[in-house]
Amino acid sequence: MGKRIVWAGSLTLALAVMLGGGCAGMGTSTPRPPAKMVQAGDLAGLAGEWHGTLRGVGTTGPLPGRTANLRVTVAPDGSFTSNIDGVPGVGKARIADGKILFEGSTARGTATLHEGDGRRVLTGEGTWVGFVGNAAFEVTKR
Repeated sequence: MGKRIVWAGSLTLALAVMLGGGCAGMGTSTPRPPAKMVQAGDLAGLAGEWHGTLRGVGTTGPLPGRTANLRVTVAPDGSFTSNIDGVPGVGKARIADGKILFEGSTARGTATLHEGDGRRVLTGEGTWVGFVGNAAFEVTKR
C-alpha cells in the first residue's frame, strides 16, 4: 500500500499541475509541440482533464524506472485532483517565471506547457513528499 501512496503523490506532483522539464524518453509516439512560456493569467486555461504517464527517474527513491498511468483534473483556480494507478491525490498549482509550480499532498515540482498542432501537453518533474527520489510525467489535455 505504501508504494501506491507514493505514486499518488507523484501524480499530484505531476500536475501538479505540472512540472517542468526533462521527460525525454517517456515513450511518446509523436514529437511534443514547442514549449510555451505561461503567464499568471494562463492558469484558468489549464482547467480540464489531462491523461498520460508518470515514471520514477534516477537510481534512488522508492520506484526508479516504474511507469504508472496518470490522470489529473485541474480547476480554473489551479486546484487539482490526481489519480496514479488508482491512488488519489490533491494539490494546488500556480504560475511563476513562465513555469507551472505545483504542491500536492504527495508531491511537488514544476511543469512546462507545450502547445501546438492542436495539442496541449504538460511535462514535468518533481519530488515525492517524504521520500528521496524524483518522478517525471507527461500528460495530454483531453
